[in-house]
Amino acid sequence: MASRDSFAFLIVIGWISVVIADSYGSSYGAATTEAPDKGGDFEGPGRTCGLPGSGSIEFSSKSSTNLSDVFPVKKRSHLVFPTIVGGTLAVRNQLCWQVTLSMDLGDAVSSCGGAIIGPSTILTAAHCFYPDKPGPQSIFANQVTVVTGALKSDARPKDDPSGCSESYSVTKLTPHPQYDPKTVENDIAVLTLDREISFVDKPCQCLVCLENREPKVGDLCLISGTGLEASESKAPSRPMKFVGVPILRNIQSLCSMSNLATDQAQTLCAGGNVGKDSCQGDSGGPLVCSSPLDQNLYSAGVVSHGIGCGGNKGGKYTKTKFYLPWILKTAAPDTITIDS
Repeated sequence: MASRDSFAFLIVIGWISVVIADSYGSSYGAATTEAPDKGGDFEGPGRTCGLPGSGSIEFSSKSSTNLSDVFPVKKRSHLVFPTIVGGTLAVRNQLCWQVTLSMDLGDAVSSCGGAIIGPSTILTAAHCFYPDKPGPQSIFANQVTVVTGALKSDARPKDDPSGCSESYSVTKLTPHPQYDPKTVENDIAVLTLDREISFVDKPCQCLVCLENREPKVGDLCLISGTGLEASESKAPSRPMKFVGVPILRNIQSLCSMSNLATDQAQTLCAGGNVGKDSCQGDSGGPLVCSSPLDQNLYSAGVVSHGIGCGGNKGGKYTKTKFYLPWILKTAAPDTITIDS
C-alpha cells in the first residue's frame, strides 16, 4: 500500500509501547494496566481486554511515512521494523487475543484465525468451514484445533519456550444460520472450546474487547494473522504479523465485493493501500480498533473476503457490531461482556 501509515514497536523489558503514526488525524491517549488478569470485565478505568500481554499502548496522530521520524534510529536500538511488505512481525504476547485455527481435512490441513471473546468462546468466519465453496459445510467441530500464543501458522504449544501457549479442542462450532457461501453474507461463526482459557499469569491469552460500536471512515485499525504474504505464496509455515489499515467507505469503487447482492450494512471495508492487506489464511482473524472508552482494542470486524491480496481495493470484514445479539445468544452460557 502507499505509505499512509507507519508502525514502530519499541520493546523494553517489562512493558511494550506501541506507536502508530497515521495521516488520518486520529489522536488517542495512552492506556495502561498493571493487572495480570486479562479477562476484561469493564469497571470504568482499568479495563484489561484488548491490551497486549503486558504494558501500554500509545496511538499518535503524527503524520509520517518514515519510521525514523517516529523513533530516531540512533536513539532507539530495540526497534522492530517491518521486515516484509504487508506488515510487521508480531512478538510474543503482543496479539494475545489472536488465535490460530487448524482444520484437519484428512489429506491436508487448512488454517484460519480467530479472536478470544469469552473464557471459552472464539469469534471467527463461517467460510473457514466451507472449503468447497459454494458447497455445504464440510468441516466440523471435531476437526478443529485452536492454539493461543502462536507466532507461526504451524506453531504448537511445545514451540513456546515460555510455556504460555495452549491448544484447545472445539466442542461446538456454530456458523451463522444464514451464512450464504455464494454471496458470503453473514460470514461469521462462534466456536465453543473444550475448557475455559485462563487469563491469570498467561500473557499470551487475553480477551479482545466487545463494544456496541463500529469505527468511522478514516479510522486506522489493525488486522493480524498467519495468512499468506502474497496471493501466490506457497510457504508451509508463515509468521504472525499485523498491519494497519484505514476504514473506507463501503462502496464498490473502493472495496473488493465478490457479490453486489451482499448486504453492505453487515460489513466493513478496510485497506486499499497497495501491499498491506489480509490474505488467505487470515480469514476469521480480528480487525481491531482503538476504543474511545480507554483506547483499548475492540473487535470491529472479522476477516471475510477480498479480490486477491494487497491490491488497491479494500478488503471486506464482517461487522461485529451488527451480530452482537447473535453472538451473545450463541456463546451462552459463557460470560461475554459488551461495553458501550
